[in-house]
Amino acid sequence: MHIRTLRTLALSAVAALGMLAVPNVASAAFWGRTVGYLNLRSCPSVNCGKITTMPPGAAVRINGSSGGWYHLNFRGIAGYASARYITTAAAPPVMQRPPPPAFGYCRRPWWDSRYGAWYDGCRWYYRNRWYNRPSFFFGFRFGG
Repeated sequence: MHIRTLRTLALSAVAALGMLAVPNVASAAFWGRTVGYLNLRSCPSVNCGKITTMPPGAAVRINGSSGGWYHLNFRGIAGYASARYITTAAAPPVMQRPPPPAFGYCRRPWWDSRYGAWYDGCRWYYRNRWYNRPSFFFGFRFGG
């Protein structure tokens, strides 16, 4: 046998063994919702560490499944959760971007996805109203 053939056989064997460790991933990720409070774990077992707790009705993006566990993303955090406590019937709500303001801005506004509002460099436009940028406040509060 040639060294090139041996190397190809060794690489394909390593790749095949690596595929066994990967959970069954669906062809396309889909959405689901938690049924109750649910722990997001670092591996598909109750013996693994808890990353965070997801509230009831939280939207999760399911990437695949492995033995009764879903590999999913919750608010940008990846982990595993029990498939018994996740329903896949409802999709998450889709937030529609409102139209930009027609007047009253100092510069052409752009959409600021961090706050879900239009921003013109000076203030935000949200729910048909302008909101000024928070200014610095230094004060004392007395009493209870």
